[in-house]
Amino acid sequence: MIIYVANSRKNKFWTKVELTWDDFVENLRKPIRTDETQEEYFSMPKDKQDDIKDVGGFVGGELKKGLRRSGNVINRCLLTLDADYATQDSIKYLDECADFSYCLYSTHKHTRDNPRYRLIIPLSRPCVTDEYEAIGRKVASQLGIDMFDDTTYQPHRLMYYPSVSKDGEYVFKYKNQEFLDVDKTLKLYGPGIAWRNRSRWPVSDREQKQVRSSKAKQQDPREKEGLIGAFCRVYNVHEVIEEYLSDVYKPCFENRYTYRKGSTYGGVLVYDDGLFTYSNHATDPTCGRLCNAFDLVRIHIFGHLDEGISKTTNVKHLPSYKTMNYWVYRNKKIDPREVESFKKYSGKFRNREEHISINHGEHVTLFEGACSTKECGFEKLKNAAASYAEKRGKGEKVDIGEIWKNELKYNKKRIIMHSIDNIELILSNDENLKNKFALDTFDSKIWIYGELPWDRKHKTKRQWEDFDDAGLRAYLEKNYGINHRNNTYDAWEVVVRKNKYNSVAKYLISLRHDGIKRLDTLFIDYLGVEDNIYSRSVTRKSLVGAVARVFEPGIKLDTSIVLVGDQGVGKSQIINRLGKEWYSDSITTLKGREACEQIQGFWIIEIAELAAMARTEIETIKQFMTKQEDTYRSAYARNVKSHKRQCIFICTTNNHDCLRDTTGNRRFLPLDVDSNKATKNIWKELNSYEVDQIWAEAVKYYKAGESLILDKEASDLAKQQQENHTKHNPLEGIINEYLDMPVPEDWYDKDVFERINYIRNENKSGKPRDKISVIEVWCELLEGDKKDLDQRKSREITTLILKSGEWERASMIRTGYLYGRQRGFKRKNSS
Repeated sequence: MIIYVANSRKNKFWTKVELTWDDFVENLRKPIRTDETQEEYFSMPKDKQDDIKDVGGFVGGELKKGLRRSGNVINRCLLTLDADYATQDSIKYLDECADFSYCLYSTHKHTRDNPRYRLIIPLSRPCVTDEYEAIGRKVASQLGIDMFDDTTYQPHRLMYYPSVSKDGEYVFKYKNQEFLDVDKTLKLYGPGIAWRNRSRWPVSDREQKQVRSSKAKQQDPREKEGLIGAFCRVYNVHEVIEEYLSDVYKPCFENRYTYRKGSTYGGVLVYDDGLFTYSNHATDPTCGRLCNAFDLVRIHIFGHLDEGISKTTNVKHLPSYKTMNYWVYRNKKIDPREVESFKKYSGKFRNREEHISINHGEHVTLFEGACSTKECGFEKLKNAAASYAEKRGKGEKVDIGEIWKNELKYNKKRIIMHSIDNIELILSNDENLKNKFALDTFDSKIWIYGELPWDRKHKTKRQWEDFDDAGLRAYLEKNYGINHRNNTYDAWEVVVRKNKYNSVAKYLISLRHDGIKRLDTLFIDYLGVEDNIYSRSVTRKSLVGAVARVFEPGIKLDTSIVLVGDQGVGKSQIINRLGKEWYSDSITTLKGREACEQIQGFWIIEIAELAAMARTEIETIKQFMTKQEDTYRSAYARNVKSHKRQCIFICTTNNHDCLRDTTGNRRFLPLDVDSNKATKNIWKELNSYEVDQIWAEAVKYYKAGESLILDKEASDLAKQQQENHTKHNPLEGIINEYLDMPVPEDWYDKDVFERINYIRNENKSGKPRDKISVIEVWCELLEGDKKDLDQRKSREITTLILKSGEWERASMIRTGYLYGRQRGFKRKNSS
């Protein structure tokens, strides 16, 4: 195993060491005795205690470049837990419960009355950091999670080597069994990736109390004076996440969110009807903090401005706090009377010119009145505030929505510059343009919401068209004197991507399940499919897979339901209703760029009349279905782009024998439709609400970590169904009889005509052969001429030989003098 060690916690670079578990344990058997007594040690200040117990330490895994810090751990091979709240019975309980190897030793602060231990557990395989915390918490919960320090699950946490005061007691215990099974432990959370759901991770009573204590100490943010209170009276944390931080957090469960840059989910909790959040995601800048809506935005959008600032600085003196206050002041949703309090901040900006980069990037999606330039200098902020204060002081009516114009750049003639930054600023803030158009990342189309100055007739959603380009340019020229075609296009491109969203994801997130189970029996209820574990599993896996494809584009999903039944029973109708506006049955080709473009923007795609397709088309379908992304250059596009798959395919057919390939049918999962057994009517009962609830249930299973792979029982039934629906070759039966036909001992001495006559004769003797070749089957059984055996016929015979299940490929074999050495087959389990 590989660990990293250092002589002191203060070392910047740690050293890589490779050793066995037994060697590692031996290093812990004997502690270093320090010079002080226990009484002297406990009377020392904490920093002095830390120096004394620092006799070197280790990190139970690999570090990038030898640097021990958060985010720098490659993997962990040892689980290390600090049992700072152990009891005198802890060791006994550990010995009874643990069915894995471990090493336990006491810490420097350990006493008989207040035992403290370090528990080291070797892992069956190196695990990544998120797996590590999940494993640590699960093991801790089995042993008693309140016994362990709440920060002990940090992957980069070091463990000191054993040390003890000169009169102190040292405890060491070692148990040699199997290493802790990583995958088995993770499965205790549930199937698949359920362990990633942080809401399932055990926490100690102390952690829960800490949050409750923090809440109790916090004033209701809506009652705060000034801009914080003004902001929190308009927004709760749900609303700021939806409007400003949708690329930082994604909804997970009720009152839970996932930090998008982490690999686990559900670690952000919402309290008091949206007044506060508390994040457990280690990589989240707000981890371990109770945040109101104001602080949540401040930390994520402007928190980087505080880099290099002392951690002891009062929050009110932080650059992020000042900038956040100004941003709130410019937010149109805040009552203008509340903004009066901002004037006290306007004079506190630094006098010297200083530009601070506010890297909103994709953070700003639907900002109202937000700073839209890449650099927002303090001078500009101060001037805008001063101008506002001056007008208010003169009693003039101030339109807060026009303050953004102070950021427009002018040339020497005081004409607005035709720059990308200026046009982007206008598109983001002009009342007639802002938030009116956005990119739907699902269909890669630009959509307009509401009327535009050049098109007052359309007040509902419509797609951006060519005439809108002209309308936008005309509006900018008339109102701002800007007439730069290329810069207008570039700025428009930036803004629509800032406002991007995923329409299907938005739909799925909006759903709330009513608790009634409908998903597994969808095709059973509406199409009369047989009710068994296969039908239920196939339905669930496929629709949960459709959800997974939206939230995790490109996830592996290479199987497809095949609805088999008579015409007019509703096979296409049920797929249509499930797909809603994202359904398509218009795929005209499965090859090239055209096929890839035809599936873009669709979620549920029907491939009709599977049985009517030729063998080559079936092969094309299989290849097309297994792809996880499509790479091509769209028509009129300048660059090649990869499009991760966000759709699933459902096939339909009227022909029972719809499958042809005897080796690749695993991708097709047939369900036999019988309308006479249906208990529900598609046209009357499968309404919009029912469809929404079916998808809500699928989302619920996805969030719970549902695996997309059939279990063994369902998989065995799938093979039976595939076999039942495969079109059989009429040669299969006679070839199987030929393969099992007994032959005499002199078989390989006979010529081809003698062999043919023997095969025709009903009297057989001897024993079956243990080797065979394709040419024998062709010439002797099928009585073909050697020169007529082409590749197609050879592949057909090969497939039927292997399908029998009794034969396997062999290297070059000889079956008499007639055919020379041939690639062939040998009977399984034959010598």
